[in-house]
Amino acid sequence: MKTTQNNVSKRDIGKKATIGYIYARLHPSYDDFNACKIGVTENLTLRDRQYATNEIVRGHFAVVFEVPLKSMKLVERDLIQDFDQFRVMVNGGVEFYSRSIIPFIGPRLKKYDIEFRQLERKNINALLVRPTYAEKVDRLEAKAKENINVLKAIAKKMFTDLK
Repeated sequence: MKTTQNNVSKRDIGKKATIGYIYARLHPSYDDFNACKIGVTENLTLRDRQYATNEIVRGHFAVVFEVPLKSMKLVERDLIQDFDQFRVMVNGGVEFYSRSIIPFIGPRLKKYDIEFRQLERKNINALLVRPTYAEKVDRLEAKAKENINVLKAIAKKMFTDLK
């Protein structure tokens, strides 16, 4: 997956996803345990929004890697096995690990001999603020419905005034 820095935001909207993301997320509620959450997603923007609905204080992605979508689940499985001894278990989810693993995720991905790219902070931020194609369509549809209702009201008033 040889891409340039800007290709992240220039992918054709509407095409079937070919890129997945592996990430480590930090949140203040993990601080007492010196933990991070390791996860995968096909849509980083949507995943961030899903987290935000459950967070009073917003967490953030400490590191994000693009990987081929077809490899994403296998890579996740391999990372879980490789980092199992660093798992942080209290009484919640099983996807929490010591923060000390974060700098070792990239080297592990190299070991798996897959194509990947670590996103820079600016690229992560660009993905998180960019509205999705579906959101743009939803906004346009809502605006169109609003305009139709205004036109109906104007037409009704005009015909009422003619009587």
